[in-house]
Amino acid sequence: MKRTAIVVFLCACAGGMFAAGAEELTLAENGRSEYTFVHPDNLATGDVFVVKDVVGLLSRSIGRDFAVTNFSAAPAAKRIFYGIAPKGVDVESLELQEHCVFTVGDDVYLFGGGPNGGRYAAYSMLQKDLGFRFFDAHGGVKCPGGTIRLKQMQTRRKFPFKYRYLNGYSGFFLRPTSTIFLVRHGFNSWAGTNLSRDGLVVPPDECRILDPQAHSLRWYLPANSKGRTFKWIKDLNLPDLENEHPEYFTMNEFGKRVFNSQYCLSNPGCRKLLKERVLENIDRNYPNKNVFDLSAGDTPGPFCHCPGCKALMDKYGTVAGPLVDFLLELCPEVKERHPDVLITSLAYRKEQTQPPPRRGVERMPDNFMPDFAPIDDTFANDWTDPSNAQTYDDLKEWCRLCKNVMVWYYPNPYSGAVTPPFGNVERAVNDLFLMAKAGVTAHLWEHNVGVSWNIGFTELQTYLFARLIHDLSLDWRQLADEFIEFKYGAAGPAFKRYWMELEELRKTTPMSMKWNAATTLYRHLTPERMLRWNGDFDRMEELV
Repeated sequence: MKRTAIVVFLCACAGGMFAAGAEELTLAENGRSEYTFVHPDNLATGDVFVVKDVVGLLSRSIGRDFAVTNFSAAPAAKRIFYGIAPKGVDVESLELQEHCVFTVGDDVYLFGGGPNGGRYAAYSMLQKDLGFRFFDAHGGVKCPGGTIRLKQMQTRRKFPFKYRYLNGYSGFFLRPTSTIFLVRHGFNSWAGTNLSRDGLVVPPDECRILDPQAHSLRWYLPANSKGRTFKWIKDLNLPDLENEHPEYFTMNEFGKRVFNSQYCLSNPGCRKLLKERVLENIDRNYPNKNVFDLSAGDTPGPFCHCPGCKALMDKYGTVAGPLVDFLLELCPEVKERHPDVLITSLAYRKEQTQPPPRRGVERMPDNFMPDFAPIDDTFANDWTDPSNAQTYDDLKEWCRLCKNVMVWYYPNPYSGAVTPPFGNVERAVNDLFLMAKAGVTAHLWEHNVGVSWNIGFTELQTYLFARLIHDLSLDWRQLADEFIEFKYGAAGPAFKRYWMELEELRKTTPMSMKWNAATTLYRHLTPERMLRWNGDFDRMEELV
């Protein structure tokens, strides 16, 4: 049965079962439910956690245990099926990550494509259809009480972005609670990986990036035995490259080879060795990992000043020319050996790899996904501002050239251990919508500035991002209001005034706000304002 058969099934349901039943199903009323949550007899290991969590949330909502059983023991009616599709629906025809909430008679079906289809459908129903909310990494959950009703529906949902990663929550912040937040919100990179490290198994990540996920070139070609590299390369016991093959490394503007910069990617021997090691690394780690990074070191400027590299820069109209040329050679060979593996590389620094090739290539290989990281932006402005217009032009061109584009986004500037007050929510939201408009398909948010201490508006940023990557049609200001009301209660209106004032000051105060902005650049932080805000917070604390 193909996709057309699903459409026929939907039409049959709409014309028959809807007419015979009520417009809504009452899943719970007055703290009681006649429904039973039903899972497959052979429940996948990763789905055990999801079933337990979803049933727990439903139980919390009604104030008593919600009935749960396997398919063989299911009652005859009023069932919520998890990972089970109605008869006549071919789950295999669904796209990966596509998820469905179907009502058939008085039954509910939660299913989807791929190993995470059931998870996405279940949490989508809780949030989008029933009013559950997962606000933060502290377990800030809002469950609907009293009566819970679900509209009759046959919905098929997709994410606007294929890959979704929030590093501040998955990496170190309040694990496993924070990572459970990611699982509930449909993140699919590092969420499952980190929970498995914490002893909680969930359906596998679909974007499984091998560490290091940035600046990885040096790991493949360390200059000497002291360099950081993969263990299997160290085990090869190879001679130090800086002595045996100095021609593999950057020639600086004075004609000297240096070993703390980049590589001479026009050199045939360098390219051959690098390709061998990349392919070997993929062979060793696939299918446990399916995304492999090949990014330049965090050193601005040209890769190399030798004639061969200069010719490649000229050929492609970008400083990144030597790397672009190597990727055009590597990616087809990767695809031949591992068709579903992606190669990613940072599009990073305005004077290095952020600018895309402007000539010499019509399309990049489909298995290449640039990781666009606009670290040289003015962090006080979104991409509609003239100061960042070139960045957005570069992003749009990468999207034209590539099937998939990831954005490594920086919501907040790094400004020491304690980030000064800064209204930086609206900028991030605006850029998110601009990413979608450009054609971005994946996200990595470097959301670790102030996150672990809940400084500034980091939790609000997290909640908005988590909801919007599900559905860009949501009203982000309304989402912000519900977050503020839940988190701050009676102090919410005062908190919002404080936030709005900082947003207005960001937009009206000239700031050259770089990623590592010095405190002196926060020109809106006058003594008068700081003292007034301090008093405002005293009053907010009294209200709560």
